[in-house]
Amino acid sequence: MSSNIIDSDPGGGVVVTGAAQGQGAAEALALADAGYIVIAIDIAAKPTFSKHSRMSYRSMDVSRPEEWTALGCVSQ
Repeated sequence: MSSNIIDSDPGGGVVVTGAAQGQGAAEALALADAGYIVIAIDIAAKPTFSKHSRMSYRSMDVSRPEEWTALGCVSQ
């Protein structure tokens, strides 16, 4: 991950897709450790990482617009 993202001011939140395992989980945890509020998303029912106080997990299919709307990330 580019250090300029981690080094920026973590005043807000981020959504990380593909976050149940692997690279997505690593990025979500790194951002949470850096102070960001993280919404970690994956189609998998349960993540493979430990809980983090600055991160929440949601199982959803990112290819379905109605699930983004339900998350509150899309305005139409």
